[in-house]
Amino acid sequence: MSINIGDNFSYLGKKFLDNRQSFDTLELMNNCSDVPLGFITYCKEDNKRYEYSDAGWIEYKSSITDEEAEKLNIAYLHSQTTHVQASDLEGFATEEFVTNKIAEAELGSEEVDLSGYVSKEELEGKGYLTSIPEEYVTDEELNAKGYLTEHQDLS
Repeated sequence: MSINIGDNFSYLGKKFLDNRQSFDTLELMNNCSDVPLGFITYCKEDNKRYEYSDAGWIEYKSSITDEEAEKLNIAYLHSQTTHVQASDLEGFATEEFVTNKIAEAELGSEEVDLSGYVSKEELEGKGYLTSIPEEYVTDEELNAKGYLTEHQDLS
């Protein structure tokens, strides 16, 4: 007996409509015989497809490559995982929000006041050290020589 569910029915779910279309193990698949002749299923244990015949389950021979079978397996495994729900995204920025913020931040023709900052040229002219000159002694070198580095009371 069939149920008419309407014309142009389209199922875009990530799970099989019929649990018999996929089995975790060969044992589970071989224990299933309540399928029509020609029924095709997928076994995750050996990553192969099988067709039901008068002789039971036989390996389905098609033009599918090992690479395609692996992609099917990956897609199946992905379909069994938990995915992010829209409610989990509360508090995150939408693409529209980010785009608007970028548009607000663009300078356009306005100038930014940088008067409180020093330029690289001004900084270079001040004579600040950017490296340790060779004639300077490091703490490590000074301590190795045994020189006094603190006041010593001689009284």
